[in-house]
Order: sequence, then C-alpha cells, then structure tokens
Amino acid sequence: MQVSVERNELKCRMTIGFPKQHLEQEIEKRIKEIARTRKFDGFRPGKVPARVIQQRYGQQVREDALDEIARKNFQAAVTQEKLHPAGYPSIEFKDEPDSAEMALIADFEVYPEISEIKLDSIQVEKLSSEVTEIDVDNMINKLRDQRKTWQTVDRAAQDKDRLSIDFEGVLEGESEPFNGGSSKDYPLVLGSNSFIPGFESALVGINVGETRDVKVTFPDDYDAAMAGKNATFKVTTNSVSEPVLPEITEQFIQAFGVKDGTLENLRKEVRNNMQRELSYTLKSKLKQQVMDSLLAANEIPIPDSLVEEEAQRLRDSFEKNMRGQGYQGQMNLPIDHFKENAFKRVKLGILLSEIVSKNGLRPDSQKVREAIEAIAATYEEQEEVIKWFYSNQENLRDVENTVIEEQVVEWILERVQVTEKTVNFSDIMDKQK
Repeated sequence: MQVSVERNELKCRMTIGFPKQHLEQEIEKRIKEIARTRKFDGFRPGKVPARVIQQRYGQQVREDALDEIARKNFQAAVTQEKLHPAGYPSIEFKDEPDSAEMALIADFEVYPEISEIKLDSIQVEKLSSEVTEIDVDNMINKLRDQRKTWQTVDRAAQDKDRLSIDFEGVLEGESEPFNGGSSKDYPLVLGSNSFIPGFESALVGINVGETRDVKVTFPDDYDAAMAGKNATFKVTTNSVSEPVLPEITEQFIQAFGVKDGTLENLRKEVRNNMQRELSYTLKSKLKQQVMDSLLAANEIPIPDSLVEEEAQRLRDSFEKNMRGQGYQGQMNLPIDHFKENAFKRVKLGILLSEIVSKNGLRPDSQKVREAIEAIAATYEEQEEVIKWFYSNQENLRDVENTVIEEQVVEWILERVQVTEKTVNFSDIMDKQK
C-alpha cells in the first residue's frame, strides 16, 4: 500500500495506491456470497452463474466492494501515518483503464496537535455559602406564597395586589389601537414584571372604576415591529385583590410530603433541599468558570467538520425539544445560529480530552458511586435507581463522563490561582433565576 499525504494546517489529502486485483477479489467474494444466500428463479441454490448476478447486482456489488476497500485502506493508512481524523472523510477513487493500480483519494481534517495546555493566566473565584435559618424562613414563605389565595379589597391598589383591568394601547402618532394591545378583565399582579417596564408601577394607587393613561416605551429587545416605540395605554381597573398566605398548619405541611405534619421536620426537609440545590449551584458555577477560563487561555485551531456536526446535533436537539413542548410550526432554523456554541463545545471537548489523555485520568469509581447515589436520593426507590444505572452501561457512561469532567476541574484548580469568596444564599441562588 503506497500512501502520500498533503497537509494544509488541519486539512489533509491522502492518496492511497492499491492493486486493482484487490477490488476484483472483493467483488468476486461478494458475488459468491450472493449466489450462496439468495434465491434465483430457475437456478438451484449455489448454482447461479456469476454473469447472472453481475447483470442484476453488478453496480451495487461494485459500490459495496469499493466502500469496504475504502474503509480498510483508510483505517490502515491513517494508522500507518499516525494521523487522527476528525469527522468523516470525503473519498473518491482514481482508476486508470490501462493501469494495474488504483488510487483512493481521501480529503479530511485532523485533530490539532497541542504541545501544552496553558493555565498560567487563569484566575478563579471560588464561592462558598451556607443555608441559614433566615434562608429557611424565606423559603417557607415562598412555599406559602405558592399556595396563596386572593381576597377582594376596597382600597387603592398596592404592590403585590392582583388587579382585573381593561386596557387599550395606541402607538404614538396613531389613532387606532394596535393589534394585540387590548384586553378585557386581564389579571395583572403588580410587581410581577410581566408587562412592559413602567406599566405596572403606573397602576400603584389606582382605585376600582378609575381610568388612567399609562405612557410606556417598548424595550429595544422587544418584538422587532414594536421595539423602541412609544405607546399610551388607557387602563380601567375592575377589581383589586390582595394576597392571603395560608397558615402553616399540619395539613399545609403534609402537602409538601412531610407525613408527620410537624414544622420541625418541614424545616429539616426544606433545609436539605436548599443545601442540595446550593451545593449543585456552587459546583456548577465553579465548573463553568474553570471551563470558560480554559477556553479563553488556549487558542487552538478547530476542525470545521466537527463544528458542522456539533451545530447540526444542537439544532436537531433544539427542534426535538420544541416538538416535545408541543410546538407545531415550521422551524427552518439556520445552522449558523448554532455554530458559535458548537465551536465552544468542540474546542472544550478537545482540550478536556487532551488533559485526560496526557495525565492518564480515569473516572474514580467511588465518585461515580457517590454521583449515582446523589441522583437516586431524589427518588423513593433509591436502590432500584442505583441498580438501574449499574445495569445500563450507556447511562453509567454518562455519569462517568460527568465525573471525569469534575476530576479535570479539580486537576485545573490545583494548578491555577484560586481566591475564595463567601456569599449569601439568596445572592447566589436569586441570580440563577
């Protein structure tokens, strides 16, 4: 097998020469296999002449034979030349009629060669926090707020009240209401920030039956047809209701899965859940900061083919999720919308693989077990969940990949500048929303 390679950065053109006899032998082998396994009218099994098979399946047999030769020769050649292909090669054959030789020409990209992972410039801020009794109080009040009821009141509207309003919006310079800018008996909670900025605050102090003109400007990031435009809404209040939080009774507590209905155990359950969310958030923030810093500190060439493949995968995943949420419309999303994220994911994957490979990192079995137990802790049948993971190699691999990423983060943190900062629970968790 004669091999020649032309390289231009990550792009390769490899020419592989081989005897035509190899192709003829592969074709002959496939014809014999067809004769042995397929039925032909008028012929006994295994007695079908080669010319009959050639007439019926000749083109397909040749294409299959070429595919097999391409696979074997390409794999052997990249191994011989110590190349690491990225993505799938584009292959064509060159066949000179008067020659006993053929050539396979493969165009492909290779992974970049990374001499070292640069970490010197990376600085990481590691956040720490704890759940306090005040945080637990605030969370229980949020649980009460989730089950609040509304009571009609005879007073001016205050922040957090729910209004029933009629409104009609007119754009500046126009006389007729714009499409979608009117409604009757619309329920609006003041302070919910569900309307255009300035709309809700302008209704604080309004009374039942009162009508106000509310002037607003649509934000620049609003719908393109309305962004930046001024409008006036004529708003009439039909009713004002204030929130009524439920008392913390045994029945209320049991509704959150605390069977004995005691406040002590509710607080314990709430604290455990908050601590679990806090730990996850702190770890996620630290990991994201490390990964972003790793990307910024290391400039490497990235194979275009891998970015294209990842962008396609991201688009397919996005469309699948949208369909799963019930979206039925057309989603001809340009692949370019996903390429920036795809580029980062591919680059990060290459850098992480380099760290894992050069440092011989392997998933720590104890950490894998702990990760699985943490997942199982959110289910009632915890042992069954654990057994399921260990009986399913694909799902176990997903956990192992997560664990090895965490081990890479730890490896990096040992080699970069880390400063620690203590923050309040609310400061870090509210920013997650």
